[in-house]
Amino acid sequence: MDALRRMVGVLLVLAASSVARAAGPAVVPPTLQDVTGAPVDVARLAAGGRLVFVTVKAAWCPVCREQLRRLGRALPRLRACGATFVVLVPGVPAAVAAFARDTSFPYPFVADRARTVAAVAGFAGDAGRLLPGFFTVDAARAVTWTQRGRAGGAFGDAELAVHLGCPGAPPDLLARRPRAGRVSAGGPRGPSSAPRLSARRRGASRARAPAASLRSAPACRSRA
Repeated sequence: MDALRRMVGVLLVLAASSVARAAGPAVVPPTLQDVTGAPVDVARLAAGGRLVFVTVKAAWCPVCREQLRRLGRALPRLRACGATFVVLVPGVPAAVAAFARDTSFPYPFVADRARTVAAVAGFAGDAGRLLPGFFTVDAARAVTWTQRGRAGGAFGDAELAVHLGCPGAPPDLLARRPRAGRVSAGGPRGPSSAPRLSARRRGASRARAPAASLRSAPACRSRA
């Protein structure tokens, strides 16, 4: 029975692949509308450069917000590789517009039809959300490459740079922020200085504890 179910599953996948091939490549619409109501000429953008769609899970997604800030810091390099962008964010236009202002990413943000466009490349998620990632289209607006998934330290921008053929090693676009407790006004500390400091504090706390108990003892006796 298990073997039969596996065979049926394989046949369904093959049938779906055949239908997809018969239907032709996945193609995004030639025009869209951004959250300000302005038209987005997708056909012109695709014909004139390397058009990258950025899919955002939802307007409240903090990792997606950081993703766009990272891309903003890397724009000189990505533009040199011919990249231009459209950001797909599901949700009401007002929330998406606020998200766009907060990230300051200088490209169109699309809320209306965002799920429809993302579904073309297989990025439609559950509960009205999108799968976060990237996909690119060619001059005919056909999907040519996809990258899915985001996490706290994996944003996919290095893979995007490789796909676009940006020169040099894949960029580390994450801003290097000092960790709390590791950098002071006098500069970085050694790796073991923080533990020693905390040990001293623990020792000082233990040293102060008996003194406190001695001070309180007479008061207890006087109440007796």
